[in-house]
Amino acid sequence: MEELYAGKWTGQYTYGDEYAEELRGLSVPFIIDIQVDDDGELEGMCMDMDEEQLEAVVKGYIEDGYISFIKKYMETDPGGEPVFMDIHYYGEYRDGAFAGEWEIEWSVINEAGSRVEYLSTGIWEMRRL
Repeated sequence: MEELYAGKWTGQYTYGDEYAEELRGLSVPFIIDIQVDDDGELEGMCMDMDEEQLEAVVKGYIEDGYISFIKKYMETDPGGEPVFMDIHYYGEYRDGAFAGEWEIEWSVINEAGSRVEYLSTGIWEMRRL
């Protein structure tokens, strides 16, 4: 399994309907380099190829053509503290490519001081580079 899925892949993720009009439907290319062990566990690095060129760590698994991984960005807030963003990607391998959906759960404190939870989604695909 390792040799089938390990290596460099190129793909894109696309913002879903929950996003503002200027982002909705926008696709961002990425390059991902993954290693896969004999048990199907995967890990690697991903670089989004947009203006910011954000790097992320990926960890997950592949089993019977199904892939699931967390893409973890590390950013800093205005005060310089680290903030982690985790995005769950999942999908299937067909015809030499992976394709599926992604989702991110996030929250904010509203003006009343209450935490409001959100779920944002989109689609993604990648092919061997």
